[in-house]
Order: sequence, then structure tokens, then C-alpha cells
Amino acid sequence: MNWMTPMTKYPPVWQGGSIVALSSLFYLYEFFLRVSPTVITHELMHHFSIDALQLSFIASAFYIGYTPMQIPAGKLCNQFNLRYILATAMAASSLACLCFSLTDSYLMAIVWRIVIGILSAFAFVGPLMLTRRMLEAKYFAITTGLIQFSGCLGATIGLEPFSQANKLFGWQTTLGYTAMIGLIIALIFVILIKDEHNLTSPEEPSHASGFILLKDKQIWMIAINAFCCWAPIAILGELWGVKLIDLKWSGGLKPEITMNYFWLGVAIASPLAGWLSDRIQSRKKPLKLCFILSFIGSVVLIYFPAISTTLEKCLLFTIGASVAAQTLTFAMVNDYCPDNMAGFAYGFNNVAVISSGILLPPISGFILTMVSDGNQINGVPFYSLENFMHGLAILPIISIVGIISSHLVTETYRANA
Repeated sequence: MNWMTPMTKYPPVWQGGSIVALSSLFYLYEFFLRVSPTVITHELMHHFSIDALQLSFIASAFYIGYTPMQIPAGKLCNQFNLRYILATAMAASSLACLCFSLTDSYLMAIVWRIVIGILSAFAFVGPLMLTRRMLEAKYFAITTGLIQFSGCLGATIGLEPFSQANKLFGWQTTLGYTAMIGLIIALIFVILIKDEHNLTSPEEPSHASGFILLKDKQIWMIAINAFCCWAPIAILGELWGVKLIDLKWSGGLKPEITMNYFWLGVAIASPLAGWLSDRIQSRKKPLKLCFILSFIGSVVLIYFPAISTTLEKCLLFTIGASVAAQTLTFAMVNDYCPDNMAGFAYGFNNVAVISSGILLPPISGFILTMVSDGNQINGVPFYSLENFMHGLAILPIISIVGIISSHLVTETYRANA
């Protein structure tokens, strides 16, 4: 079934592109907040007196708020002016970040991470909706990749720069400054983002119209691919990557710096995958390639002994590049869905993506806790490389599921014809 209906009215490309680029600052900011726990795992475990499993709940708490809010956020973005939606969400998430930095309660830390997740639900769906309203369909795939690039930039800032700021000021003070920056960006949104909602003139979706999509098998197949593609970020990028590098290559570069190769792979491959899929007129082929890269890269990185630091960086880059599959799943959704269901469809697909962040970190944390011998260093649980080989086994397993699901999903590129 082809749901696609064309849009006809757009502002000049430079204007639409500039507005989308500005709105993507929210995604950059949100990604910084999302990945920051991976740098301060030791500090958080010490501050709240918790172990790896409890720490994983702080990481996944973000997704507990973020995931169920995706569909409501998509519907709101579909119907209302995005200038005020994005500015309000940006300001409120900044205040929640400040509250997280000030709390001494483990329970309240989880609560504030959930609140940050709820408000960050607009950070990716909002720029996607602006892209659909402001730019022709032929720009969607590569623009989605560039929005993902902004997220990678936020993740990069959340690693080594945040680590250095943590050493200078402490993690709580650094997050306080981060909140101030977020409030400034929110003000910029109010002043500069222009969203004339009647540019696209879509029929407003009813409550039921979006849910019609949930009866469509193709939407579910795309969602399965979306779930699988995010596993490297959920497991390595946002939680255990720095720890794994520190254990396996303790004599090399600082793990926070080395981990940037992972995010560099995501950043470069995301727009490239969008461009390539348009070039070869296929979403499926590059999608399957991404999952193959994820499987090979994760198996070699986690289980092969005596890997050189050069190969380590190449593997991190490769695994990061595999996350470009996310760009392709949103391009498939955009190919397939009509204007009045676009916000709902983007939100639902992002639910599938982010479900990895809810389900996979606690699973890996649980496995680590179960296989650990209970050793502690300065009151903080210590997990060996062998423990991580068990705890991270879920990553290549999910990659195999992705290879299978990418084979089964129906090609959507022809929907642009």
C-alpha cells in the first residue's frame, strides 16, 4: 500500500535548510545530555552509592520518558507551530538538566532523567517535521542524515570536552552551565525559527488516522529495523564503550578520545547513507550493509584478542557507521506515509529506535552484575574484560536480527517516483 501524497509549496531551499539546521541544535543538545553518563559512570556510582545495574537505570531512565512521548510529540509537531513547541521543550529540558545536577537522591536523579527524556522527544521529530514542511522530498534522506550528524556532534561534545570540564569544574557544575546554554538556545529558537504551518497545507490528522498505520505490516517491519539499528549507540555509545576501551586498550589514547571514532562513524555515514540510497535508488541495500558492518565490527571488537589500537579505531568507526541505518528507516517512513500521518509515523519509528535504549542497557547491566565476582575498587563495583564479553554479547545478536529484518522489509524508494 502506498500512502504517499505530494506537497507542493516550499520556501527557498536556503531558507528552509537554515531553519532546519537551527532546529537541529536541540538534537545536538539532547544528545549531549543523553550520552553524558558514559563519561561520569564512576562519579555517578560514587555519588549515589550504586552498582552497574542501578547505573544502567539512570541511563535508561531517559528513554522511559523519551519513548512513550514520541507519538504524542509527533502529533503535536504535525498540528502546531514548531517555533514555540521547540523553544518550550528546549527551555524546560534545560531546567530539568539543572535539577538533575543538584540532586543527591538516586530516585530523584532517575525522575529528572525521565523528565529530560520526555522533553527531548521533540528534538528529532521536530526537525524532521520542519524538513518535510520546508524542503522537497528529494532532500529528506540526506537532511535526516545531517540532523543525525548534529546529534553525533552533541555526543562528541559529551565525551572528551565534557570529561575535561568535569575535571575542571566537577560534573554537577558543568551540567549547570549546560542548562544555561540550553536556555539561550531556546531564546534563539523563539527569535529565528519561522514555521508557517500552512506551507504544507496537510489535512489535520484525527486521533484514529495515525493509528491506521499500526495495521500496516510494512510500518512494523521498518520499526524492527529501526529498533535493531540503535543497539550500538544504546550499548557502546551511551553506556559501556568508554569502559570497554579502558579495559582492553589501557595503554593507548584516553578512552573518551578514542570513543570519538565511533561517533565520527555515525556522523559521516548518516548523511552519506541518505545520499547513497538516493543515488542507487534503494533503501534496502544500504540498510542491510549497515547491519552486516555492525555484526562484523562488534564481534571483532569485543571478542578478538590482541587487536592493535589502529584496528580498534577502525572497528569503532565501522560500528558507528552502521548506525546510519537509522537515517534509512526514517527515509523509508517518509517515502511511505502521507502528510497528515507523517508526525505520527516519525514518532512511532523513533519509539522503535529508542526502545533499544530502554531494553538493552538494563539487559547488559544485569548480565554484567550476574557474571561479576563482586570485586570493588574504592567502593565502586569492578567489572573485568571477561565480564564485558558476556554483557555485550547482545550487540552482535541484535545485528543478526537486523540483517534478517532488512532482508524482509519491502523496498520503498519507488514511492518517490
